[in-house]
Amino acid sequence: MQPRPSWRGRVLAASIVGLIVVCPVGAAPPLSRDLSSYIVFGLRNVGLKNITVEGACNTGVDCPHPNPNSSCGVVSHENAHYGEGSQIAGDRAQFNRAGAEVWQLFSNDVATLSNVTIDLPPVQPLDPLPILGDVDGDGAPSCSVSSGQCAVDPGDLAAACGFPTPFPSCNPANDVLVLAGLDCVHGPDANPGNGRCDLAPGTYGPVTVQTGGKLTLQGGSYALCSLAVGQSAEVIADTAAVLEVSGDVSVGADASVGPPSGQNCGQITVHAAGPGSVNFGRHLRVNGFICGPERTINLGHDNDLTGRFFADTINADGNNRAFCCQAEAGICDVPGPGAPLRREMDAYFALGQRTVRIKDLQLDSPCNVGVNCAGVTQNGSCGVLSMENATFGTGSQAVGDTVFVRQAGARLWQLFRNDGGPLTNVEILAPPEMPFTPPVIPNTCNASCQPDVAALEAACGFPPSFPECDGSRSVRALPLADCAFDATPGNQRCDLAPGVYGRLSVLRGARVALGAGDYVFCGLKVGRDATVEADGTKVLLPVGGSFKATNGSTVGEDCGDLTVLLKGHGVVSFGRHALIASRICAPQGFLRLGHGNTLIGQFIGDTILADSQNQGRCCCPDL
Repeated sequence: MQPRPSWRGRVLAASIVGLIVVCPVGAAPPLSRDLSSYIVFGLRNVGLKNITVEGACNTGVDCPHPNPNSSCGVVSHENAHYGEGSQIAGDRAQFNRAGAEVWQLFSNDVATLSNVTIDLPPVQPLDPLPILGDVDGDGAPSCSVSSGQCAVDPGDLAAACGFPTPFPSCNPANDVLVLAGLDCVHGPDANPGNGRCDLAPGTYGPVTVQTGGKLTLQGGSYALCSLAVGQSAEVIADTAAVLEVSGDVSVGADASVGPPSGQNCGQITVHAAGPGSVNFGRHLRVNGFICGPERTINLGHDNDLTGRFFADTINADGNNRAFCCQAEAGICDVPGPGAPLRREMDAYFALGQRTVRIKDLQLDSPCNVGVNCAGVTQNGSCGVLSMENATFGTGSQAVGDTVFVRQAGARLWQLFRNDGGPLTNVEILAPPEMPFTPPVIPNTCNASCQPDVAALEAACGFPPSFPECDGSRSVRALPLADCAFDATPGNQRCDLAPGVYGRLSVLRGARVALGAGDYVFCGLKVGRDATVEADGTKVLLPVGGSFKATNGSTVGEDCGDLTVLLKGHGVVSFGRHALIASRICAPQGFLRLGHGNTLIGQFIGDTILADSQNQGRCCCPDL
């Protein structure tokens, strides 16, 4: 996340329904009408609840609002939060619950202005409408209200999304069925024997990925009659894949489609032709370009969404997080097959000193997961990396003195180990497995499995004299409220300046903003659906401290936002369906990475445990 300029306005708009103030020329950027800058775009209507948009991208509704009783031309939010540089555009804009914060707003009729803070005021008029031009060149506007009702031309959105003409037909007889731990049960498998379904481009019927199944698209064009991704299933693509779907599209709870959140945007594109719907469940992650010009997209609840979601109408329940599609910057170097083991700490997404146990982590970044120390006894836990059906992308390395893969369907790039179980459950994309000499980080663990804590702390940037917290200065952050020691009172958020505090407790639904600099806390607890904004922030937790982030919480946004240094034998614990963007170093600590979380950064501890359905993304050393 880039620092917000100090001159930015934070004005709580007056509670005057429909008040529009014309923005002076040159005072703010004009509305972007380029659909590549939008994450959500509806021809008729967009209704989102408390979505958080991470980054600079837009939400818009194409049509004018034809009459007071129509839902067409309306963009509505509850307590949404949009990042710096983002824009919201709709002829009529509604904010239905207090606590919304947006960057720029373009609208001709704004209801409930008292419920929203506009970071770059004032509200600007939205003219001309519709937003989208006559892209298909048929002479019909993308939306007309000359009849008093909205009349849309879905062909314009289809052309803007790159739909082929004519749209390809599917083959109902050529169905594909994917079951957990198996190759394609129905349909051709391009790489049999690896416990997942590898599908070459072609023409198919219904494609069904049942609970826990794993589908790998090899890239290219696919014509499908329907796509159903079941609970806890996974769909990835080796290279860019375009799915031309003529029937239903659905993604079930805890499923994952595309790369991890916020990276490799658009690797999977779905063109959904004709009327119908695209339905997402709860606690899932979708990364792709999804376009259904005649459809309704239901974005679901508590989901992580990366890419572009375009349709006739778009709805969403609460607690979704959205990641913009932006130019890839700071791409990490990708080592090829046969690359030597990386032994610098910055190369690791997760590094346990003694033990790491993870389940089906999805990690596309070219970084490592490993255990630093060597084992001492044959049946001991030290030096053991244990995985289930994990999916690691190109350039990654899995490292441990003893490595076990305990469930079919695992997919690794490189494997470094000296011992462990059979490899029948894993596909190694850059074979063979290779031995190495522990410890992974030189001179940081002895032959008795005793980590050199001082050396590890120095490598993480611990200060030579670790500060103490001040138990008399504890902070409780409440929803839509200031807090004790608030640096910016009056904005319905807890803003803390760098300094020494007691425990920081962020209650359910509350928001805390931490700026650049050092903070000392006795402990940090982030409640359910709460948010901690950070920007070049370092948090120091002394001996006895802990860091807990519970279900649905958001801590940081991207690489470099937050560093957490935990002294001593403390605990770092994450719940379910959270976003944690942080570099966490606790060389003597116990890390529980939780379930169904989006994890961005680095996680270093003595012992690391992770449940299923986590997605990981590391940060380049120079970010």
